[in-house]
Amino acid sequence: MNKLGKTFFSLFCLCLIPLLSACGVIENSHNVQIVQIKDFYPIRSHSERNGPDVYNVVDLSVKTKCGPARAMLSPASLGITEGEFDKKWLELRKNTGQEWFYKFTYGECVDDGVFVTKIVDCAEGACGKDYKTDTGKLWLNTWAWAGDDIPMTRNGQYTSASEKSLAQYFIEVPLKEVPEKGAWKAEIRYAENPDVIAMDAYVDSPDFLLGKFILDYKARYLSGNLYREGAFDRQGKEQGKVVHYYDSPEKISSVSHYLNGRLDGEYVSYNKNGILAEKSLFQDGKDVTKNGVVYGPNGEVLKRYNYNDKGNKDGPQVSYYPDGKVKSRENYVDGSAAGQEHYWPNGKIKLREAYKNGHRIAEENWYESGQKESESFYNERYQSIGTHKKWYENGKQNSESRYRANGVRVTMTHWNKDGNLSYRETYDSKGRQLSSENWFDNGKRKSRKTYNGGQKAKEETWYDNGKLRERATFVNDSWKERETWRQNGTREERVVYTNGGDISLIEKFDKTGKLEKRYSYRR
Repeated sequence: MNKLGKTFFSLFCLCLIPLLSACGVIENSHNVQIVQIKDFYPIRSHSERNGPDVYNVVDLSVKTKCGPARAMLSPASLGITEGEFDKKWLELRKNTGQEWFYKFTYGECVDDGVFVTKIVDCAEGACGKDYKTDTGKLWLNTWAWAGDDIPMTRNGQYTSASEKSLAQYFIEVPLKEVPEKGAWKAEIRYAENPDVIAMDAYVDSPDFLLGKFILDYKARYLSGNLYREGAFDRQGKEQGKVVHYYDSPEKISSVSHYLNGRLDGEYVSYNKNGILAEKSLFQDGKDVTKNGVVYGPNGEVLKRYNYNDKGNKDGPQVSYYPDGKVKSRENYVDGSAAGQEHYWPNGKIKLREAYKNGHRIAEENWYESGQKESESFYNERYQSIGTHKKWYENGKQNSESRYRANGVRVTMTHWNKDGNLSYRETYDSKGRQLSSENWFDNGKRKSRKTYNGGQKAKEETWYDNGKLRERATFVNDSWKERETWRQNGTREERVVYTNGGDISLIEKFDKTGKLEKRYSYRR
């Protein structure tokens, strides 16, 4: 081969190699996909049998070849050990929602979706420069939403954001180790304003999402004002004094004390103007305050309450309007309600509830005018019993429902504001409807339905002048016969149905009520 031929052959080979590689990707493009993980479902961690074939699930940024934007992975699908899989899963969880790209290779479609057989991390450019990831920030959200301007300060609250654009917070990684404290510094910042540190704390792991808060911390509102400060022990439980602030410079909202992560000791809260709001006492997380008092911003008493040594409400609990009038009066016996009354600002009663063995057995309500609004009764299984009544504010009765001792309804009746009957239903001993009737405002009947064994048997409607409008009968909830009349009382139409509900006969009548046309149908 001459020099020119060798050169051509070399060029051909050089071009062929990437071409073949490209062709290989193209041929299997439906099996290879670059994705981002949006959410994860650790099914394996909840499975009784955690074998290699038990899989976890991830939600993806795009649909897979098998349809849904979701894929499954397990030690068996990836061909790795349990330990290797656990390590890989932690990595995927940590990078969920971080705009982190992965190249997934898929197996064949199965009933539940598709399994991942190979994973390539694209962060460092393995999938091309377009898929490199900024690994210097970890975008965060919280398990419990607290508002965009309020940081979460409890262990276990932070999680990887589902999308960077939806993140409330971020933290720069890797975390800086502080050897003298045996911890890593964690500065969680607001995504909306990176200059504000939402939480300045320490964690016990270089991997923020796998660690827990320890030692002292300070949290701030989005405004930059101090939100809360306190400390965690080495086990991640709050210990000692914790101060909570209003979103105003150094304005204390409350001071509490913790022991092993539970409220223990004196708890003091303040109104926004600095006036004492409440002093209470906790033991092992339980409120054991005796003769507790809650004060308003002007020093007025808003509530008096009492707990026993078991942390249960005990005795009278009374709340007040700012002018000193009683707002509510509740009574408890070792945590069980024994009765309560609520009052309108004008001093008139609003609500009264009676209890037996901790169960509500009766309730009465009143309008602010003093007119009774409703009364109802219950058994110890919280089922309605007896006669329940409601009234309009003008004193006219609104409704009445009667119940058996087992909670099954017997009748239900409604009246309009003028006192005229508007609706009534009846029920059998099993709670199945027997009948329903409606009336026009002028007092004339509007409709009536009857039932047999819970199935509609007959239905009639009337015009507001009292003339019959329609009558229909049913068998097994299917039409049997239907007749209609004009408003002047003359017959208009009659339709007969087969047992299967098909029309078998139609009769039409003229304006005088005489038969005009008849149609018969056979099927």
